[in-house]
Amino acid sequence: MRKLVIIPLLALAASTWIAASQSPASTSTPQAMLTVDSIMRGPKLVGNPPAAIRFSKDSSQIYFSWQKATDERTSTYAVNRDGSGLKQLTPDELRAVE
Repeated sequence: MRKLVIIPLLALAASTWIAASQSPASTSTPQAMLTVDSIMRGPKLVGNPPAAIRFSKDSSQIYFSWQKATDERTSTYAVNRDGSGLKQLTPDELRAVE
């Protein structure tokens, strides 16, 4: 009877030891290091902050002007109230909004 109890306990201890010895897979992605040169780039690194923030008439969307780091000029964007659906507005869409 003792042998029947010891065998499952040994199997449980062995499986616990094997699971503990395995290293977990790393799921994090390496992040870019901040350097003095990248910090000194200022708006060329991250762009300018959003400006002229306003709601649509039904408050379902937020409109704002924003210049990304890759853009030469400021553009008007629309985003849903929950933060989804970021979209750069065309001149025709902008005229329809205003």
